[in-house]
Amino acid sequence: MVTDSTRENMYLGGTTNTISLSQGSNDFMIVKYSLTSNSVSWFGTLGSDEDDILESLVIEDIDSTTQGLYALGYSSNFDSSIGRYDGIVIKINPTTLKIEWQIYFGGTESDILYSSYFDVSLSSLILGGMSSSFNEKKSNNGMIVAIDYLGRSQ
Repeated sequence: MVTDSTRENMYLGGTTNTISLSQGSNDFMIVKYSLTSNSVSWFGTLGSDEDDILESLVIEDIDSTTQGLYALGYSSNFDSSIGRYDGIVIKINPTTLKIEWQIYFGGTESDILYSSYFDVSLSSLILGGMSSSFNEKKSNNGMIVAIDYLGRSQ
C-alpha cells in the first residue's frame, strides 16, 4: 500500500488468482482508493496468460503531483528454457490504470524484483531483488537495478 503526497489517494496491490478476473493463473491486482470520498476510484488486474506476481508499488510524486505508479514483481510469461521467472516493472497512469510501459529483467534462471524506491533527485528508480541467473552455481544472489522514468537501465 502507498499513498500519494497529498494523502488524497491510496493504492493497494496484490496478486489475484480469481479465474473470472485473471488473465493467467495469477495476475497483478491494483486498487486506487480515494481517501476524500472513501470510495474505490478504480480497480484492475494486469497480467499475461502465465503467472504474474505483484511484490510492491511505488509512486512518483513531483511537486505534490502523482506522475506515475510503478508496479513490480515477477512473471513467468516466457519460454521456460530462458528462465523460470523474470523481474517486471510496469509504469501505470495513476488516473486511468493504462500501462505506459513495461520492462523485464532476467537471464537463464529466476529473477525476481521485490522492492523499489526513488533516489533523492527522483531521476532514478532503484529496484532490489533476487537473481539466480548471473552466477555459475545458479544460487540466489541479491540484485540491484536502476532505471529512469522511461524504464531505461542506468
